[in-house]
Amino acid sequence: MAFVPGGFTTANREITISRQSIYEVSSTQYHELGTRLRLDDRIFRYAANSTAAAIVPGVMTSGPAPTTNTHTNISVTTSAVVGQKWVDVTLGAAAATINQYANGYIWFNAGGTTIGEGCCYKIKNHSANAGSATLRVNLYDGLATILTATTSKASLYANPWSAVVIHPATGGTILNRPTGVPLVLFTQSTTTTTYYAWLQTGGFCAMFMGADHGVGSGVSADDTAGYGLMPTSGVPTMLWGIVAQDGSADEHPALVWLYLDM
Repeated sequence: MAFVPGGFTTANREITISRQSIYEVSSTQYHELGTRLRLDDRIFRYAANSTAAAIVPGVMTSGPAPTTNTHTNISVTTSAVVGQKWVDVTLGAAAATINQYANGYIWFNAGGTTIGEGCCYKIKNHSANAGSATLRVNLYDGLATILTATTSKASLYANPWSAVVIHPATGGTILNRPTGVPLVLFTQSTTTTTYYAWLQTGGFCAMFMGADHGVGSGVSADDTAGYGLMPTSGVPTMLWGIVAQDGSADEHPALVWLYLDM
C-alpha cells in the first residue's frame, strides 16, 4: 500500500521511527491509521481525532461508535467464490462515506460456517454509498469460504483509530474499544481539517485517575469521562493497566502501566 505524505507503507505494521513526534499534533497524515510505533518499553498507535472535542493529555480515548442496524447484520448482495478479494453487501438506510471502513473489518455473523459465518477480513477500501444500495468492499486477502447471496450476513467495523473521542464514563454508552492516551493536547478535527497524533497503548504513561486507586490496583473506566479507576470487585470490565506510582491526589494523574497493546 503506497502512502505518499510520510513515505511509509505501514498499515497497522510495527515501526520504530516516525517523522511525527509522539508530542506533536499534525494536520498532515504521516502514517496509516492504527500503525503501531514501539519506542523501547512504550507502544503507540497512530490516530485521527474526531470533530467531537479536543482531547487533553492523560485521558483515555475510544474509537468511533459503530453504525448499528444499517451497517450490521446486512445481506451479501452477490454470491462470492473462494479467493475473491471483494464482497458486495446491501447497506441499510445510513450512508457510508468513501473509505469510512478502510483498514477496518468486515465480519460474517450469520448464515452458516460453510458460507462465511465466523470469518473476518481486513478492508482495503470502498467507494461512497448513499445508503439502501449495494456497496463493494475491497479486501486485502481472498475469501476463505464461499458466500451466498442473501443468506450470508455481514457487519462492518471501522478502524478504531479513525475518529477517536474521549472514552465515556462508567454508566455511559461504551462506544468502542479503548484506543489509547494522548501525550499532548489533541486538536479537535473540523469538517475541513483532520488532526493526527500518537496515542499511547502500552508501557508507562501518566493518566488521570478518579478516586479509590493505589499502587498495584487495576485501571478501568471511571465515572469521569476519559479517567481511570480501580474496578469494583466482582464487576466485569476491561482492564487498561495497573497503577505503578500514585499521584498527588484523586482526579489527578498517576503513573500507569498500560497494557492495551503489548
